[in-house]
Amino acid sequence: MTRTRTFTNWNSVPLTFGMETACIILDKSDTCLKNEIDAGRLKAIKCGREWVFEKTNVMKYLGAEPSQNECSNEFNGSF
Repeated sequence: MTRTRTFTNWNSVPLTFGMETACIILDKSDTCLKNEIDAGRLKAIKCGREWVFEKTNVMKYLGAEPSQNECSNEFNGSF
């Protein structure tokens, strides 16, 4: 997997993103992130064969506090 995109602040990160972007943000391999998901330390949703991450959940995983505006955009996993 090639890691070419970087993020300089949370405002440039999309609200939801896939495994590749999560690996870039967290600087971890997909295997490591799957282990974190399985252990319950990182929240993600499996949509078919793809993983979907929410920005606010990744921020919480890193110990960053999402702003009130970012929290209001969080979805609850149901459609």
